[in-house]
Amino acid sequence: MSKKGAGYRLRKELLAINKDRPEFIWATHKETNILLWSFLVAPPDDTVYGGGYYWGRVTFPQDYPFAPPGIQFVTPSGRFRPETKICMSMSDYHPESWNPAWSVSTILKGVLSFMLSDEITTGAVDCSDAERRRLAQASVAWNLSQPEFTTLFPDFAELREEELLRRARPKNAGLIARGALDEAGLHGAAASKACGDAFFRAKNYEKAIDAYTVALKEAPGAAAVLRNRAAAHEKLQKWSAVEADASAALKADAAAGEPVSAKALLRRAAALVQLSRVEDAIAAYKAALAQNPPNADAIKKALAALDTPPPPPS
Repeated sequence: MSKKGAGYRLRKELLAINKDRPEFIWATHKETNILLWSFLVAPPDDTVYGGGYYWGRVTFPQDYPFAPPGIQFVTPSGRFRPETKICMSMSDYHPESWNPAWSVSTILKGVLSFMLSDEITTGAVDCSDAERRRLAQASVAWNLSQPEFTTLFPDFAELREEELLRRARPKNAGLIARGALDEAGLHGAAASKACGDAFFRAKNYEKAIDAYTVALKEAPGAAAVLRNRAAAHEKLQKWSAVEADASAALKADAAAGEPVSAKALLRRAAALVQLSRVEDAIAAYKAALAQNPPNADAIKKALAALDTPPPPPS
């Protein structure tokens, strides 16, 4: 298969993963090269890697899916040597065992399973459980110190908070909101947030706000929920509420030692403009710009418009 054919197959697989993401796993690809993917695994809490978020790369050959990819981890884990190819049955170390029917989802599930095993192979390291737990706790800060990682996973703070809420959700909680909250049978902050997200996608912003409010009663100060409620208020042009929720989300992140959310800063800035608090809006836009977000050009245009003095009266 040509590179074009491999790219077509991989784009379809990325859509499939985003639609039905495997548990504990996220994936994306480098914009300039569909053959170079990055993945993120967050192993279960009851393992020595619990609490850790581990970034890795999958490099696909031009004749994928008829040949296997190269696989390596980047984040230090105590399980694999960073930036070193791993020898496993689904990697290019063993083309003889490769099955073209395997998908990227299958590969990444296999990578997580292999990580949790004790099998010694090329690319693996011998390390104590205590050191692996230490590296797990250090993984978030380590990832955020890598410019390539923050470019590949710009919403990592939101991703991580949503995952924490998901794991806190009772096992019998419902997931999908189809009617009023009391008809959804949902329990727990994560389920209430999921309910709000479903209403938001359906453009029912009032009910989304109701659901997010319930989630905040169950998990006060949850920054991801505050950001989402701010977004719903923004759709309804309730600017005072947008500013209040975005500000509360920023304070919650700061209190938890989390990185500043550019999305919360931008929502706050937009609200401040509407509330005629121009100087505060400029400060918020500049703070967002300092995070090097992908929409930096749009932020610069917004700043330029605010910095331009109004024309003199005629």
